[in-house]
Order: sequence, then structure tokens, then C-alpha cells
Amino acid sequence: MIDAAQLKQLLEDAEELADIKAVDAAWEETEKLGETPVPWDDVKRDLGLLP
Repeated sequence: MIDAAQLKQLLEDAEELADIKAVDAAWEETEKLGETPVPWDDVKRDLGLLP
């Protein structure tokens, strides 16, 4: 048996690790394709979300 709070924390940790793996895979793909990442502030500016 496992405490509900511990289970919740384990699930949150597993989700965080999955996110980290996805970011790592995206960076690897970017490097593999020789692409240059676009800074987040540039994206927000292009979408009219920044002044």
C-alpha cells in the first residue's frame, strides 16, 4: 500500500520527468536538423503578446 499523498507526488514526479525527456528530445532534434531555436520573447512579440 502507498499513501495517497505519496502516490500524488510520484505521479507529479513522473510527469515532470516525461516533460524533461520531451525537451531533451526536442533539443536533440533541433541540433540534428541544424536548426536555430527561436527565443520565446521573439515568438510572443510576433504573436502580439508583447509590446
